[in-house]
Amino acid sequence: MLARWLLRLMDAQGAWTRPLGDLAFRFLHWLFGLMPAVRDLFVGRWLGHPLHAVLTDAPIGVLFLVIVFDVLGNPGAATMTLAFGILAMLGAALAGFADYA
Repeated sequence: MLARWLLRLMDAQGAWTRPLGDLAFRFLHWLFGLMPAVRDLFVGRWLGHPLHAVLTDAPIGVLFLVIVFDVLGNPGAATMTLAFGILAMLGAALAGFADYA
């Protein structure tokens, strides 16, 4: 019963998510079409495997380290690790956008 309700709820969101997704796709396809070398780098053609799948694990591990450093009472290391985690998230997002385009 809950699964059916959730499926209906998600399907009802299509009225606004589909046009937004189509717009994002057109923009990203245009943007990465202007820079095929950058797209190939972010897609992972040189690796032979999608780069986004590899990069999504880094922020998860790094942000876990932020919690560990906070618990251990080392705010300097937590701050530096958080900065690195945010950069890793940006890299994963760029690779995901390139895959999407």
